[in-house]
Amino acid sequence: MVLLAADRVWGWHPDSDEQFVLEHYPGLFKTEEEVNRLLPKGAPVRPKVTKNIWALISSSRWTISTLKESLSLSVSLISDPETVYHGCCATNRTLTFFDTMTDKDKKSVKVVQYKEKKQYIETDSCVTTASCEDNCSCQKENRFYTALIYNPDYPGKSDRKYKLDLVQAKTICRCVNNGASGSPFPDRDEL
Repeated sequence: MVLLAADRVWGWHPDSDEQFVLEHYPGLFKTEEEVNRLLPKGAPVRPKVTKNIWALISSSRWTISTLKESLSLSVSLISDPETVYHGCCATNRTLTFFDTMTDKDKKSVKVVQYKEKKQYIETDSCVTTASCEDNCSCQKENRFYTALIYNPDYPGKSDRKYKLDLVQAKTICRCVNNGASGSPFPDRDEL
């Protein structure tokens, strides 16, 4: 009996690996139904959209007085309720899962997933808005997550079949200065 308890701690379960994992890591796994309840629902948002100030300044037809007037104006747009506007990116957020991801050492690892329960992570899909195309662009960047993975050292160097590890994926959108001429902002490398 003592041996069985020790085996459970080290990753072996006599009945079911899935049952063992779900009992010991309940917060990591969700069903598709649970994920749908977590997704934001609601009325359309009305983000404030203003003209690109740097385009206005560089334009010869704008004077200080018209520039001052234009800065106080904003236009409300009705947008998709699942779209978030930040910087120059129009971003849709979803929850998704990956069967393989890259670990902190940039090695491919297999993520523990089950038919009915998965490890979901927040993922952005983004588009650069028209007002930012000259100076900026939306780019997907890596974000780190903690996930339960199949231990690549099992069996052999380790007697643990699973381990919690940092994994990464390009899942987050960022508005990035692309270094276009005339931009008053420094490139990311210059910061």
